[in-house]
Amino acid sequence: MKLACLSGMKTSVHKFGGSSLKEPGSFVRVANIVIDNVRSYKNNLIVVSAAGKSTNHLIEIANKSQASPSSASVTLESLFNYQESLISAVSNKVTKEELQVSLFEDVNKLKHMIESSCDNAFEIADWVCFGEVWSARLLAAVLNDLDVQAQFIDARDFLSLNHNQVDFELSINKLRDLNLDNEVIKVVTGYIAADENGKTTTLGRNGSDYSASVCARLTSASKLVFWSDVSGVYSADPNVISSAFPHSVISWETANQLAHSGSSVLHQRTLEAIYDMDCEVQLKNSMSPNCLGTKIVVQTEKYTPLVSRINNLGLLPSRLCSEIDSAHIINEFEILDEKHFLVKSECISKYDECKSVNLLFIHGVNEEIDNLLLNEGISPFYIWRVKNESHFVISTSRIEDEQYQSLHEFVCLGGQKAEYLYTS
Repeated sequence: MKLACLSGMKTSVHKFGGSSLKEPGSFVRVANIVIDNVRSYKNNLIVVSAAGKSTNHLIEIANKSQASPSSASVTLESLFNYQESLISAVSNKVTKEELQVSLFEDVNKLKHMIESSCDNAFEIADWVCFGEVWSARLLAAVLNDLDVQAQFIDARDFLSLNHNQVDFELSINKLRDLNLDNEVIKVVTGYIAADENGKTTTLGRNGSDYSASVCARLTSASKLVFWSDVSGVYSADPNVISSAFPHSVISWETANQLAHSGSSVLHQRTLEAIYDMDCEVQLKNSMSPNCLGTKIVVQTEKYTPLVSRINNLGLLPSRLCSEIDSAHIINEFEILDEKHFLVKSECISKYDECKSVNLLFIHGVNEEIDNLLLNEGISPFYIWRVKNESHFVISTSRIEDEQYQSLHEFVCLGGQKAEYLYTS
């Protein structure tokens, strides 16, 4: 994928998730992180998700709009109050009033959509797009409030999709046509884009990560940092496994495999857009910005064992679906010479023939993994091995916390079954 460089300037892209923007103080903290991390770059883009659980609430409003419009209005009122409270992050009175007016206008649009939803076929993207707009608009205002020049950018003005795929050539041309000032920090909406007809669309749930990597591609960025509420890639989910530990570095290949396991750490398409670029990629914690986080490198000799667990996914044989939306797919496997799609949990209901499955991604063991799984009482439906040390394990039985904990101990902490560890 060869693209003309948008700018010869040294560029950085930073992405902040909703958990990093859930409170008024969060926006101020993120603004200061931005200021501290962009000084050595001439051109900077900040990609943001919707604050907190705003996207979930907007989806709830959309789902209730026809069946229970009064309930949808109650949820909207609560969301309006939450978003209005975030504006207190801005101290400038004029700017604060402008943000309140814009928010009020957007909420009135949503009210009208609720009232007319029975007569209009609104797409889910028409509802959820407001969340990222509010975050980007507010963060740009907070930066300006701190005497740092920043500009709100709606990604729909340049990020274009064609048949659900990013049209990079068109997007880079549209971005160039915006004639943006390199000296000004650009705060960009994640997740949303425009389709071939100019209508609002999305990059799929958690798609803001992909938005950031696409922006890095379009601007030939030399640094891309994903900020969340965890300190990089852990050996397991630290919210479940108390003994999980962070990795300071992991290989590009391992990170890509982890992204295709359905893990929330990285969107499955995140690394696709920048796979052949000379771009430093980091995952850091916005709550502890001085922590090292995880750096993704081409190769590493450091041993980086991982155990990732995702329950409640879907498995769909290709012969049973004439068409599947690529945004619904986590990964693809050949099982008994037939292609199968691993489908996101929230998309299972869209396909009648989807089989409910659970997934383990285990990195750091050799081919003796069968014995390891047997000892934990896990009967795999299918195991896809990647270069002997990485395994995607599909099971029809739920992977319980105790099994997950035990696997982590054996694989990552040198437990009693250490003879199964891959140590070369």
